[in-house]
This record gives sequence, C-alpha cells and structure tokens, in this order.
Amino acid sequence: RSWSISLDNRIKQINYLVRGWVNYFKIANMRQAIIDVEKELAHNVACTRKGYYQICKTTYVQFAINIERLRKRGLIFLLDQYQKVHVEIN
Repeated sequence: RSWSISLDNRIKQINYLVRGWVNYFKIANMRQAIIDVEKELAHNVACTRKGYYQICKTTYVQFAINIERLRKRGLIFLLDQYQKVHVEIN
C-alpha cells in the first residue's frame, strides 16, 4: 500500500524478483509452495495505494484485477517460471 508506483513499474520489478528467486531455487522441489505464494502475490498486486486490504477482497477488485489481466500486462507468474527452468536431479 505504501509502494506508490505505476502498475507497469510494479510488474517490472516483481518480474525481476520472480526470475531471480526462481532461478536461484530451480533445483528445489517446491511446486506446491509456489502455488501458495502465487495466490498471495496476485492478491497483493491488486492491493494498490488506494486499495486497502479489506477492499482487495471485494468481488469488484477481484474481477477488475484478475490473473488473466495481470498475465496480459506482462506479469511473470512463479509457477510458469519454475516450470520453465526447473531442473530434476536424480
């Protein structure tokens, strides 16, 4: 809520962190953990400076900023990046 930057800049910075974090842990088996984190991330991106935590749970905000729209804006999701770079070690 105090991170008052444009959504495009926010997505750019989140993508940078997602790529780095997932590439660092690419040999770990963490698919379920990523699914859980991804749900929170989508919710937190929706909570902008004007949208407090309670407002983010409303159906209007969930409709306005959903996964499909975030994906169209260029947000890289953790699970997509993980599946792209994950390395199986036997």
